[in-house]
Amino acid sequence: MKELPLELNTGQADTRFKYQSFKTRVERIKVDVVRRSRVVDDEPDDHGSFFYEALEEWKDLNMTRHFKDFAKEMKPLVKSLPSIIHHKEEIINILEKHLKVKDSLALDGLLDLVTKLAKDLEGEFYPYYPRMLSCVLPLVYHQDIKLLENVFNCIAYLFKFLSRQILPDLDQTFLLLAKLLGEDNQAKPYVRHFTAEAFAFLLRKTRGADLTKIIKYILDSLRNQPSIEFEEGLAMLFFESIKVKHRRVHY
Repeated sequence: MKELPLELNTGQADTRFKYQSFKTRVERIKVDVVRRSRVVDDEPDDHGSFFYEALEEWKDLNMTRHFKDFAKEMKPLVKSLPSIIHHKEEIINILEKHLKVKDSLALDGLLDLVTKLAKDLEGEFYPYYPRMLSCVLPLVYHQDIKLLENVFNCIAYLFKFLSRQILPDLDQTFLLLAKLLGEDNQAKPYVRHFTAEAFAFLLRKTRGADLTKIIKYILDSLRNQPSIEFEEGLAMLFFESIKVKHRRVHY
C-alpha cells in the first residue's frame, strides 16, 4: 500500500490531519550533503562492518519478499569486514541486480546499504562508484517522495565520502548527472534542483585549472545539447555553487 501524503498538525481535532500534495512534499526535501553524511560517521558493531550491522537492522525493518531475497543472497558474504573486502565484486553484483528489480519494495534498505558498503570499503569502493551511481540515478523518476529522499540521501553520502576520488575526474560524474540536470528534457524541476544541490557540493571543492576545466566541460555540454530545461538546471547548479552561506559567498 502506498504511503498516504498526510501530515500531523496541531490545529483543531477535525483538522488534525491535512493532505500534502506531491509538490508540497517535494519542496520539504533539502539536499544537505554534509549533514546527510554524518549519519554514518559512528563506529561499526563487533563484526567491524557498517554493512553487516545495517543488513541485520533492515531485516527487521523491511519484511518484504524483495528484501528477503536480497538478504538471503547477501548474508553468507558479509559476516565480517574481511569477508566483505574479499567478496566485494560479488556484493556489488548482487546490489546492482536488486536495485534494478522492477517495482522493488526493498529499495529503501538497498540505498542505505550502498552507503554502508562505501563506508566499509572506503577507497576500494571507488572503482564501483560509476556502476552504483548509474543504478541509483534512474530511481529519481519514481513518484514516491520517501524513495526520492532516500535516493538523494544516498547520492549525497557518496559524494561526501568519495569526493577525494571523484574530483580528479569530475567530468565523469557530471556526465552521469547531466540528464537529471535537464539535458534530456525529461527531468522534473525538483529533480534538476536536487541534482544541482548535490553536484554543487563537488563543484565548490574544485579549484584553479580543475575548476576552469569542469566549467568549460559543463558549458560545452550545454552548447552540444541546448534546451531551456538544461539551461535552468545549470543555472541552478552555478547558483548553488556560489550562493550565500553563513553570510559568505563561495567563489
